[in-house]
Amino acid sequence: YRGSTGYGYEWFDSGRKGWGDGVMQTDVEDGVTALVKGGFVDPKRVCIMGGSYGGYAALAGATITPDLYACAVSVNGVSDPEDMLKNAQRGGRKSMAAEWWGSSMGGDDLDHLRKITPLRHADVVRIPILLLHGVEDTVVPVEQSRSMNSKLVRAKKDVRYVELRGDDHWLSSASSRTQVLQEIETFLADSLKPK
Repeated sequence: YRGSTGYGYEWFDSGRKGWGDGVMQTDVEDGVTALVKGGFVDPKRVCIMGGSYGGYAALAGATITPDLYACAVSVNGVSDPEDMLKNAQRGGRKSMAAEWWGSSMGGDDLDHLRKITPLRHADVVRIPILLLHGVEDTVVPVEQSRSMNSKLVRAKKDVRYVELRGDDHWLSSASSRTQVLQEIETFLADSLKPK
């Protein structure tokens, strides 16, 4: 998707302000549509999964295009972009972190930011969601997943939440990586079994 790293600066920069209903998300949706049209995947068994921004994309997929996916997995994902921006601005509105979060998400338009915030739209979720988060994450605070879990539970949605004690944003611990893979394997087997 546009905004990914590893494809040069222009490709990365083309994702600016592309969160939620922008190009970063629609590129993923277009990929799913192409795979379904090509007969490569069963449209009833597509799960969106990612970590960090990808975790946000998974939650956005579950809340913005809730009929496209059969399940979602968010690992250390952002659920409340507005809160991430506010946290970054605590270091000053012109701090490097605030500038980055604001320019990448489109923080100059709070109405739009709220529109693309999964936390605000937990009520529209129709699929099972797995949330995994390292408690010691200093990039995306664990509160992002705790809050999303609370909203989903209050909305009586199918959610499983796992906190990875003592681990960080990068899942540096081998035991946490193993646990994450086992949790995802179990979740996918249950969520994507033929009906």
